[in-house]
Amino acid sequence: MSRDVSGILVTSLDYRLTTKALTVSVSVSPSTASVASGGNQQFTATVANSSNQSVTWSATGGTISTAGLFTAPIVTTDQTVTVKATSVADTSKSASATATVKAPMAALSASPTNLAFTAQQGGGNPAANAISISNTGGGTLTYGAAADAAWLTVSPASGTAPKTLQVAANIAGLVPATYTGHTTITASGAANSQVTAVVSLTIAAALPVQHSVDLSWNASSSIGVVSYSAYRSATPDGPYMLVASAITGLSYTDTTVQSGLTYYYVMTAFDDRAQESVYSTEARAVVP
Repeated sequence: MSRDVSGILVTSLDYRLTTKALTVSVSVSPSTASVASGGNQQFTATVANSSNQSVTWSATGGTISTAGLFTAPIVTTDQTVTVKATSVADTSKSASATATVKAPMAALSASPTNLAFTAQQGGGNPAANAISISNTGGGTLTYGAAADAAWLTVSPASGTAPKTLQVAANIAGLVPATYTGHTTITASGAANSQVTAVVSLTIAAALPVQHSVDLSWNASSSIGVVSYSAYRSATPDGPYMLVASAITGLSYTDTTVQSGLTYYYVMTAFDDRAQESVYSTEARAVVP
């Protein structure tokens, strides 16, 4: 069975088309960035669903240009800055990015890096030397200091810069020679983590003990005495050797003696006619 529909005539078609306005949105790229203290970072903004791509920029720290070039503030510790782009077409629409501003790393500096000590065996320890350490970067510099030789010490052994360290040498038990040690300063979290100072210690042999014999006598009772002469012998009763003449006082120090020997001395007197008396009574001197 079939039906004939050819006689149906469509005279009108009623329809509605409903349109919905698209919402403006903003995005910022990059969404996160790490920027050095005082450094630059370029941000870009995209405005969707608007023919007007213009935005206004703002930042909670540092500065940002109308073109989105962010200049980070100068910081001594890390800081977080929010960068914001706001649509000019719809000021209720905006987007943000986060910039982490990194403080400069601590940088260790030490001066001097060469120290020298001199000492003499049998003498005292030489005076301490100083090393000045400083932080030429940012943040806080924490250090530790150590010496690699038993005769070498450094203090204070730890702390924060700036600081003046005392480097000392102890010569106890060391024989005459030249020694080399190192003072190493290590920094925590610094761009350069270590500085080493070379330390030298030179110990000279002890000087021999200088001995002398002090002579003194009573004035001659003879008339016209103007000077005296001193004679010395290594054996009792001579023979004697002249060690000093034209002595006008009543004392004389003989500095030419040697350790461990015994000497015998006699004196003579001279008058104003250059006549010399006989030897005085002999005196004995033992040099240790």
